[in-house]
Amino acid sequence: MTSLENSSPSGRTHSYFPSTLSFYFCLAIIVFAPLYRGGNRPLALMSLELLGLILLALGYFVWKRENLTVGVFGWLVALICLPVIYLVPLPTSIWELLPGTSIYVEILNQLPEKTSFHAITLYSGASLDAWVALIPVIAVFLFFVNSSYSQLIRLVYVVLAIAVFQSLLGLLQYTQGSESLLRFGMTGHADSGIGTYPNRNHLAGFLEMFLPLALMFFFVSVSQFAHSKRGRFAKLAVLGNMRSGVLFVVSVLLLLGIVFTRSRTGLALGMFGVLLTAFLLLKLRSLTMVRKTTLITVVIVFTCAAEIGLLPVFERLANQNPLSDSRWTLFASTWEGIRYFLPFGSGPGTFPYIYPRFQVPEITGFVNYAHNDYLQWLFEMGMGGGLLLLTAIWLFIMQWQYLWKGTKENPHILVQLSCGVGIILLLLHSLVDFNLRIPANSIYFSMLCGIFFRIKKEN
Repeated sequence: MTSLENSSPSGRTHSYFPSTLSFYFCLAIIVFAPLYRGGNRPLALMSLELLGLILLALGYFVWKRENLTVGVFGWLVALICLPVIYLVPLPTSIWELLPGTSIYVEILNQLPEKTSFHAITLYSGASLDAWVALIPVIAVFLFFVNSSYSQLIRLVYVVLAIAVFQSLLGLLQYTQGSESLLRFGMTGHADSGIGTYPNRNHLAGFLEMFLPLALMFFFVSVSQFAHSKRGRFAKLAVLGNMRSGVLFVVSVLLLLGIVFTRSRTGLALGMFGVLLTAFLLLKLRSLTMVRKTTLITVVIVFTCAAEIGLLPVFERLANQNPLSDSRWTLFASTWEGIRYFLPFGSGPGTFPYIYPRFQVPEITGFVNYAHNDYLQWLFEMGMGGGLLLLTAIWLFIMQWQYLWKGTKENPHILVQLSCGVGIILLLLHSLVDFNLRIPANSIYFSMLCGIFFRIKKEN
């Protein structure tokens, strides 16, 4: 097998200006996205949207439609157009007939100034904001679909470096406690590592997305080096391989970072990610090599975790009954809202403004997310959103089958398959959280999707 970093047949990047400039703007988005509370603040999000808009403008000159399959291109167009449909003004007489609008019609009728038109969405401002927030996500996706392989690999390593930084920061936050200055004023989850995210689950979501890539790079590096060395000192030569050592440390740090977020779902998915990546590579490389390196990685992670203080993590897992979590009550009340607004939903981005109508007394305080990206998607966009979800799952399965049937020894496909594992992990996490509503994680998720769905051939 050829080296992952140098496997492009040409080894060239585009020589003209827009392509090179687009690389640096994509780099800026990737680096900046998580730095200020996961990008989930107005100024940070606005900066990402501006960078994404510039990236789209640059990409217009160099990106090609042929680098997307017809299905993925059609889905992307639908994703862009669906929120716009909710912003189209309808005559008020027609809008009043839509499911779920009756109470709002009564309120509007009490206003002194009557309106002749009303958009399908119940809150146009929130829906417009949700649509604009797609800009950096779509821009990053299109960049990775169209980028050269050498650009792709460089940016993957940048993200792995960011993941290591976030893991180390989370470990320091955990060991220093709630008074740590490294929390940068964030008071939530004081007993956990959170990195630059306000929520431990979102740091866990970020790390679990890129853990499979780090493991795949490590496994392949060890395998390559082992096969290049023969004789009685081969094992010592493998241990001395610097690149394999660095990648091993990266993998261990990402796993440790997940452990000390103290996220129950994050820890479970982190371990599942290790096993899924190992299973993937068992089909491609030596059974003994993958099995041993997987076992060594897990043992070292838990040994280091025990030294730092793993007991409080397990106490949280043991003392909290998942069935007693208020999320289940939240899910049930969200489902009531879904049924009420079928088939159109309340409108993209409107959940925090409309959900209080369905909030039950058992849930106190302001609820800004459903803690289930799929339920919130259905709440806001109804059957149209559900159709988009089902289509996305079908496209993902089709692409996975296509890659699996390809030349699995090809390092390009290995990278894509490991990105597919990262996508699976975040999709599973989204069943009990809102990672895809956090700008940084949605951008990183679109990066993985761009790599996974790319069909561009290297020249």
